[in-house]
Amino acid sequence: MRQESATAICVEISYNLLPAKNFFFLSFISLMYIYNVTVKINHFQADKWLRWMRAIHIPTVMATGYFTKNRIFRFIDEGNIEGVTFAIQFTCKNLDDYFAYKTNYAPAMQKQHNQKFEGQFVATRILMEVLD
Repeated sequence: MRQESATAICVEISYNLLPAKNFFFLSFISLMYIYNVTVKINHFQADKWLRWMRAIHIPTVMATGYFTKNRIFRFIDEGNIEGVTFAIQFTCKNLDDYFAYKTNYAPAMQKQHNQKFEGQFVATRILMEVLD
């Protein structure tokens, strides 16, 4: 799997406001990104899917070394007869890590997921930038 890198994305901004003594300096902003996967799975497969995600899929994604943490959510969606909706969020430190994962691992991981639960789910994937 991937070896840890000591690089991080940092932004340094300085403003010079009128006299030199009115100097404003924002020294450091660390950017993070969340890769969010939302899955709606058939009610009859939801428990099996969740066990598989926790035991196999999520640990495998984390073992790539591109993500620093993950969280899983179940939507509170009463009355939905189409299935149960989950969101899985993977946090990464920079865009290079996300795109490396997307290029090197995501196709095989998605294929494995599709084969295991074919016809039982709908998934959407999106990358979000953490602002606060």
